[in-house]
Amino acid sequence: PELLHTSVHDIIYFGLLPPIIFEAGFVMRKRSFFANFITIMVYSVGGTLISVLFTAGTLYSLSVNGFITADFSFTECLLFGSIIAATDPVATLSTLKSSGTPPLLYDLIFGESALNDAFSIVLFNIFRTLCAEEWRAKRAQLHLDPHDSHPPP
Repeated sequence: PELLHTSVHDIIYFGLLPPIIFEAGFVMRKRSFFANFITIMVYSVGGTLISVLFTAGTLYSLSVNGFITADFSFTECLLFGSIIAATDPVATLSTLKSSGTPPLLYDLIFGESALNDAFSIVLFNIFRTLCAEEWRAKRAQLHLDPHDSHPPP
């Protein structure tokens, strides 16, 4: 199972992702992207943070108030929010291109999408590390709790 997990991870990260990123960079209008870089960064980072925090806050609120049966920590909710925050505006971009909207709007949305995905990956890896530490601490507490009269097998 570990070998399969590593192979799937390697296929996705080293086989599928590089051609997608290369293609996006190849078709991107670089002059417009760098001329509007600050605006694109504000949309990308700001929008991703708002999306992650809103999704995580909503899920955590549902968990704490008993609307869902799972008991999620806020870190786990942030992990889920970072997965959901990655967007793929293929349909939007194709509609914009065919409807004759100004190229600036297309460039802003395309640039925001590319950076949004990258920022979401970074956030996911940060929250995954934090969750792993949290889960490790919970497991240690379950196995080493001196007040537990029946330790796990």
